[in-house]
Order: sequence, then structure tokens, then C-alpha cells
Amino acid sequence: MIPQGVPHPTDRVEVLKRVVKVTHSVRDLDNVLDILMDHVIELFGAERGFIMMVDPETGALEFRTARNFSKKDLYDSEFQVSRSIVFRSFGSGEMVLTSNAQDDDRFSEAVSIKEYGLRSVMCAPLQDEGTPIGVIYADNRVRLGAFEEEDLSFLETFAAQASSVLVRARITADRDRVRDLFSRYVSEPVVQQILARPGLALTAHRKRVTVMFSDLRGFSRISEELEPDELLDFLNEHFEATTNIILDHGGTLLSYMGDGLLAVFGAPLDMENQEQASILAAREMVRDALERNIRIGVGVATGDAVLGDLGTTRRREYTVIGDVVNTAARLEKLTKEKGESVLCDLETYRCSGLEGGEMLGQALLDGKQCTVEVVAP
Repeated sequence: MIPQGVPHPTDRVEVLKRVVKVTHSVRDLDNVLDILMDHVIELFGAERGFIMMVDPETGALEFRTARNFSKKDLYDSEFQVSRSIVFRSFGSGEMVLTSNAQDDDRFSEAVSIKEYGLRSVMCAPLQDEGTPIGVIYADNRVRLGAFEEEDLSFLETFAAQASSVLVRARITADRDRVRDLFSRYVSEPVVQQILARPGLALTAHRKRVTVMFSDLRGFSRISEELEPDELLDFLNEHFEATTNIILDHGGTLLSYMGDGLLAVFGAPLDMENQEQASILAAREMVRDALERNIRIGVGVATGDAVLGDLGTTRRREYTVIGDVVNTAARLEKLTKEKGESVLCDLETYRCSGLEGGEMLGQALLDGKQCTVEVVAP
């Protein structure tokens, strides 16, 4: 049964204060949304309610929580709302109240109003310093005049506080997401720099980077000689050493691929002398591997690439996409043919400022139409 009574106005203010205080300690954005929605329904005696927010990546207005008076999630065929009311409030930034939408000249012709039997409805915009970020909606399909002007006035106050809460919760969620994502790839000092601008790191963008591929030599033989648990210990020890070298030189470790790895210099943060850092890291990786009686090949290339947070809601990774990635991978394979441990393209070597490299001439790499000037730095 839908509750008929609502808290006294004085009690509402106290409840709102407690809600704001509680949400300060909640880090999960979805939990914050549910807390806010449940209290809107309770404070106004609503039958249902939902919060929509603007997706920062697509700019689309999307449902983030939808609940009823029993605190049950409403994501099924029975959950219908009036988009005409929602977009009126969102687009104009105005509060919307109707005691009987069926007879309200503003909405009575809307198909959704007639089809879904909507009656008492309130809707409030959510804003961040004047910029629309979403809406809070509450309705009661049973009672006419369920909401009054006094309710609308308090909903406006509630929406203002909710906007601040949600902006803060989204920033916290972005920071947590960035930390979870990049703590696997970069050193802690770099993580702290990224946290200062979390949105920039997560947004897909194009920039000039230096890409590194590294691969173990003779891995097939090694894998045949070692037991499975010994093989994993061997790889973990190898990756621990090489990853530390990459991070110490300011690189970003993107992924392990069997016995190989992919790293990038100059992303997610800009980096001075990224070409030099990549070559110095490659040289140290080779020396370290030899000290452990291991041989590796390293390919390095510089160019434009697209970087960003790629994947699904279940699994996301920071990655790099572009022709420069293919070039670095092909140079790593070419190390076997050339009998070199490290190969790079001319752009990387020229910009590194290093000396003593050997020019190996033009090479037509697999998958590329134009030749690449190869250097053993």
C-alpha cells in the first residue's frame, strides 16, 4: 500500500541534513543515487521516482536509479514515465508540478500521460553551477493532488543539495576509477598527477607517444623445460624486473601478452624526452635480462596514436591504438633477423638526442606500405 502521510516540513529539513551527511561517507555513486531517491519517495509520499543524469561521455540523459515506495528497483516493462515532463524541466531548468496531468493543459495531449495514467507529478532539474546534469522525478498514479506547492518548494531545496552531493560523488567515483585503472600501469607519483585531472586521463584523445614492445627470446624452449608453476614464477620475476625499469623511466605499462609486454612513454601525461627515456629503459632492460641469463628483444617507435579507457562495463583498460603500435611490434620482431636486442625508428632516435646508434637502413615491415628507417640505438 502506498503511504498516505509525509513528514512534517520541519522534520523534512532534519532528514535532508542527515541525508547529506550520510552521503558524504558513501563512495559508490550508485549507492548515493539510491539513498537520494528513497528519501525523495519517503519525504513526499510518492509512489515512484527516478533520477536521470547526463552521461559525461555521450551527453545523453540516462536513467541512473528508479525506485518505488517499497525501495524496489524499477527496471522492467511497468516502468513508464512522461518524457515531456522530464525534458521540460531539464531543458528549461524549471521546477514542474502537476496535480492531475490528465487535465493539465501543458501535458494532457502527451501520449505518455494518457497511456501511463500519470496524475500527480513533480520534477526538478539537477544543476552544477548552472549547467544541467540531470533531473529528479517523483509521481503518484493513484492520488490526485498528491503534491502541493509546498512540496515543490522543498523539492527545489532537495534538488540543490542533491546536485552538490552527486557532483562530489561523481568526482570521487572518477578518482577511484582512475586510481584503480592507472595504479596497475604507472608509478605512484604519476597516479597522483593523474588524479589532479581524472577526466583528462579517461577521455579518448590523440597525441604523440613513444610505444615499446618487448619479447622474451627462446621462450618456447624455456616453457618446455619448466614445470607450470616454475614457468609462472619465472615470468613473474621477469615482468617484475622489466616493469620496474619502465616505471622508473616514466613509462606506462599497458599490458602483458604471454611472454611479451606493451608500454608507452608520453601518456597519459605529457613527458619531456620520452624518446630518450624509452631507449634508456630498453637498454637497461636488455642489460638486466642478460644478468639473469635471459635474452629479450625490444622494438620502439614514435608517432601519433589514440589513447583512452577502452572496454565494457565489466572490464576496461587504458590502451593505445594506432599505426605506431604496429611499427613498434614489427621492429621487435625484426630484432631477431637483424641480430640486435633493441631497434627503433629514425624518429625515436633522432628526437632522443642520444649518440652511438647504428643506422641499419630502410626496412619494409609486415603490414606497412612504406619502408621505415631502422636504427640500433
